[in-house]
Amino acid sequence: MKFLQSSFTPETGWSEPVGLLEPAEATLVFAFGQRVPLSHPSSFTALKDRFPSASLVFVSTAGSFIDTLIEDAAILCTALRFEKATSRVAVEQLDAPDDLPSLCRRLVASLVAPDLRHVLIFSDGSRVNGTTLSEAFNESLPSGVTLSGGLAGDGTDFIQTLVGLDAPPAPGILVAIGLYGSSLRVRFGSSGGWVPFGPKRTATRRQTRVGALQDLPRTGSGCPASQCPKVPALCDFSRPVSPGCPYHTFH
Repeated sequence: MKFLQSSFTPETGWSEPVGLLEPAEATLVFAFGQRVPLSHPSSFTALKDRFPSASLVFVSTAGSFIDTLIEDAAILCTALRFEKATSRVAVEQLDAPDDLPSLCRRLVASLVAPDLRHVLIFSDGSRVNGTTLSEAFNESLPSGVTLSGGLAGDGTDFIQTLVGLDAPPAPGILVAIGLYGSSLRVRFGSSGGWVPFGPKRTATRRQTRVGALQDLPRTGSGCPASQCPKVPALCDFSRPVSPGCPYHTFH
């Protein structure tokens, strides 16, 4: 496999690339970046001109890095060309949340083949239920085919997330990439989990990802805001930062 990594900003253009692949030889390009540069009118045209023969996959992110550096202003592009393995792409538009399982099955059906080894999925993070996405794909994929990917991000804003395939990225889009070949070996991993904070609560009811919470009695943290009835959810883990305003200014 050959690769080429570079970054692009609408203001300054392309950075110095890393890798031996010629842009015109690329067959698959992943373009990750914050929503604003990714949706700039010139960005899609610039990538299409640079990689004319490639399938272009656009995904907005909650943060990107190149080498050891965090990059927020640029679109980070990884261009690939496999020597033996092959790839195939598929795209669907999600119009209603209840359509997600059937949409996932259609994506799998368009990619399934005897030599399918791995599927990458990128989806609108503001409209897609990640649990439903994972379950629908894993139930439909043949045994032995692995899955990775997930939900697009939007920095710290989470106003809108964007995904695209060979078109300017847009909301509601799901893109799946199938990777094929007996010589292909795929490795991936993730790190995460939950860190408890704040007052203890009881979940009283739930529908999909939306639930109702009930505050448990507070044991008292010494925070002066605990005497304020307007901020019960903040009392046990907030602290005043202004001596003159102990009840309304918190970390």
